[in-house]
Amino acid sequence: MKCRLLHPTPEAFPGKGVLPAGHIIEHRQAPILVQIGAAESADEECAKAANRTPAQLAAAQRSYVKVRAGIHPSDFDAFDAGQMVGYNPDGSFKPGPNQAEPEEEEEKCEEVEEEPDDE
Repeated sequence: MKCRLLHPTPEAFPGKGVLPAGHIIEHRQAPILVQIGAAESADEECAKAANRTPAQLAAAQRSYVKVRAGIHPSDFDAFDAGQMVGYNPDGSFKPGPNQAEPEEEEEKCEEVEEEPDDE
């Protein structure tokens, strides 16, 4: 069974080093890489063994990108919208291409009506 990696995969198989995206793997566990979204089937045998619909494969591939980036589930929407691409060491977002500019708070001075002095 054969699959084609969708992303560079470091140490997927010990001793092989980094396997580049597009690399074809022939292995009995290739369907598992397809099922988790890390690869696409490269032959009919692998596709049959993976036993997923095109919609399920697309969903797994989208999820794999988030998991690979270490995105917390509560931040999936921001990641999908391109507002973030990951996290900084302090836990703050690494801005994405669609990062919204923070709205500048305008200084608002509330006018206070003074009561007239009746002295």
